[in-house]
Amino acid sequence: MKKLLIVVGIILMGNTAKAQDYYHGLGGQINYGLFVSQGSTIGAYVPGFVYKATLGFDGGRGPSFGLSAYPFAGLSFNTAAGSSLGAELPIVGEVHFREFDDRDFFIGAGFSASFTAGDGDFGGGGGSILGPQLSLGGQFEAAGRLLGLRFAYTYGVNRNKTTDLLGVESLTKKSLFSLGAYYLFGQ
Repeated sequence: MKKLLIVVGIILMGNTAKAQDYYHGLGGQINYGLFVSQGSTIGAYVPGFVYKATLGFDGGRGPSFGLSAYPFAGLSFNTAAGSSLGAELPIVGEVHFREFDDRDFFIGAGFSASFTAGDGDFGGGGGSILGPQLSLGGQFEAAGRLLGLRFAYTYGVNRNKTTDLLGVESLTKKSLFSLGAYYLFGQ
């Protein structure tokens, strides 16, 4: 019985996905890691480059589904505002409400692993941030080319417990905000 249900499920899923394509993009992104513990808030602001890789499954007339990765690497040297360093690898499932290679709006959910560190005007410190990520974005035409914008929020589930000299424990809560823009290749 299980085999029959699996075969029927595969056949039904095969009829809903009309095509499978790969989409790539390159652009810039700003990550802001936020680390909040008892009595202090530390932020690390990191500009850098982002690469977009999407495996898209065309849903026909309805919404389409895509599996995307947005690897990010950033580094900033600034004597006035401080230096920063960051990297991120989010894997996100996205629902696209139009075509992948056309003007589009999408929402997504997935998991992100990142590291953010900085000093200067935006605070000092940082660390790793691991957790679920929610994102939304869109693509639009500019000068005959397709450009995309994406905003993402990662809720850090890896919290650090620290104990000060008086024996008081505090828990560090972590979050990551990302804002990026990218250019799609091969359209």
